[in-house]
Formats: sequence, structure tokens, C-alpha cells
Amino acid sequence: IYMEREKSVPRGILLVLQNKLQFNYLKKALSRYAIRQTRGFVAILFSGIEIGFTYNASPVSRGVDYDQYDISIVVAPLLRPPRRVIRYDIMDYARAVAEAVQSAFRVVRRLKVERKKYVAFERFMLFDIYFELLPQWLKIAIEKYGITFI
Repeated sequence: IYMEREKSVPRGILLVLQNKLQFNYLKKALSRYAIRQTRGFVAILFSGIEIGFTYNASPVSRGVDYDQYDISIVVAPLLRPPRRVIRYDIMDYARAVAEAVQSAFRVVRRLKVERKKYVAFERFMLFDIYFELLPQWLKIAIEKYGITFI
């Protein structure tokens, strides 16, 4: 979609996984192809495009900017493992949504960007409690600019 609309190749893609367990499995599988690895991050080169992988609530998703990338995809919001007696509460969902939004926008770090940025969330973020907890500015952006949900 990016190449079709922008008539150029994206400079990079940031893929944010749900949790550290998923990330560690992927990191192990990709380790021999990695061009760059740090704590909570691994990057590979695929068809000339750098693809970086991290996970929600990682040191990378909370504090490293990837504005050199043009696309970010959040696979799922982080939810803590279920507790034995207590179900998820509103704070669990609120934290999950906040982490997903923060992770997604690691590629957009300026109000005016020199290249278009594409941000994608997993589709279920449009439904039920997740959508209700999205920040108001993001709800407006979804309606106005068509932020992609996959």
C-alpha cells in the first residue's frame, strides 16, 4: 500500500509484537539474519527494507524514536497474563491501549514530517473497550485521516 500510494519504497517498518515472549521466539528465529540487535529490538533486511521488531512495553517502544522508519504496525495491545482469581479490570485495558498507541507512534516524532508515515493497529482495537480507551485525538485522526487497522 505504501509503495502504491507514495510512489516510493518505505525506509523501514517497525513491527510491535504483543509481548516479550512472542518477541523472544521471533528474535531467536531471526538471529542469524539480524543486521542489528539491542535489548528489546532486532532488525533484519528484507528486499532492501529494514524491518525492526520489538514488543509493547519494551525499552524501545517506550523511549526510542524510529522516525527513520515510515511504517509501524502494532500487532496487539499488551495485556498482562490473566490473574488466577481476578479478571482483567479497566486499568489493565487502559494500560494496554496506552502502550499500543505509544509503540505505534515511535515512527512519528515531529508535527511536520518530511515523508508520510503509516501507522497500523490490529483491527480489534476498533471494537469494544479498546476503542473506548483510545485517546480522543486518535479517534479524530482515525475518522479524518483513515489510520489503518489490519
